Amino acid sequence: MSESRFSGQWLRDMPATAWHEIVVLREAVFVVEQACAYQETDAHDLVARHFSLRIDNALAGYLRIVPGAIPAIGRVLIAPAFRGRGLGYRLMNEGLLETYWLCGDVAVSVSAQAHLRDFYQRLGFVVISDVYLEDGIPHCAMQRQPGVAARA
Repeated sequence: MSESRFSGQWLRDMPATAWHEIVVLREAVFVVEQACAYQETDAHDLVARHFSLRIDNALAGYLRIVPGAIPAIGRVLIAPAFRGRGLGYRLMNEGLLETYWLCGDVAVSVSAQAHLRDFYQRLGFVVISDVYLEDGIPHCAMQRQPGVAARA
């Protein structure tokens, strides 16, 4: 039986080795796998809550929560070896609970890759923009209103 564990940390409280593991996975997915050359780490990382899913101590999933009037969830990923198990929904649902714990029952935004629109809609997000290019990849802005229950 696999042991899974969710945890959130601020960068200032995170061991350097844990941050390095997260950055390596983010770059592997968002830069290398998606063939998208861009500055993957940014100033949001300094203020974000870094939320991870570990399965048998391996980093299986990650997202970051950027607090604000409308908090933003971003950099959502499942490591390639753990895909196809429905972990994206578990990660997002736990990430939304963490956002609620941090910010209260407020709207939450995501800048979603356009091909993942249905995934986020099942989590209660609605599209609030036309499709736009972000780092050469089609995205759309989505928002989840306070009190919305996920369907996933």
